[in-house]
Amino acid sequence: RYVMQPIVSGSSIERIVRAVVVLALVDVFTILFLWDGHVGYPRANARDFARLLGEPEMPPPDSRPDVTRSRATSLVDLAERKANLDEALKLLGMPTYRKGSDGYYLGPGGWLTVSFAGNRPVNAAWTDAKHTEADQLWQRRLGYALLAVGVAAMFHVVRVASTRVELSDAGLKLAGKPLIPWNAIIEVKPCGRDGIEVVCIGQPTPTGVRLDPYVCRQLTEIVNAIRARKNLPDPWNNVLRT
Repeated sequence: RYVMQPIVSGSSIERIVRAVVVLALVDVFTILFLWDGHVGYPRANARDFARLLGEPEMPPPDSRPDVTRSRATSLVDLAERKANLDEALKLLGMPTYRKGSDGYYLGPGGWLTVSFAGNRPVNAAWTDAKHTEADQLWQRRLGYALLAVGVAAMFHVVRVASTRVELSDAGLKLAGKPLIPWNAIIEVKPCGRDGIEVVCIGQPTPTGVRLDPYVCRQLTEIVNAIRARKNLPDPWNNVLRT
């Protein structure tokens, strides 16, 4: 009894490389968006803040996540109504930076400027930085959305790398599909530009499975082995493929 040498084929190198490149690009943009949304934009705003104060050599101060536009707006509203700012400012503590009669509270997306008369706050104004809180929020949203895409791309890489087409003495086995025994294979014929359809006995009519060199790297070897075993004509018009 003839026993054939099994042929086990993975995906083409092109398919694997493309999947890996897509994953790498998604991961790079994910990191860039999340970095800007959480770190890069706040740091850039802090540098702009130092320059606007006329002290570009000053190490950029750390922004405070509790200094937000909405919170600052409520203080500005108190100042406009000539209300007492002391109690509200106690929650913010000491200013990030003090220059002359002004104190500055630096947040990720801007800064609150409080004017003092002695130690008493008398006025407040909020300034949006170049990269506002809304800008940073969108960067984070895009980053987390790409993170989900990256997880899907990673699973795709695993699926592509683990794709197998196996031809053995038992028959033809495609990953995730039932084994096609030799006695069920009745024809191999061209399908598309470079693909091959393996036609099988089916009910009520013959069915087929499609193989192409993009998914099956050793397609030529598999087709030639099927032809030799089943004595079938060359689907590529007798032109040798390498």
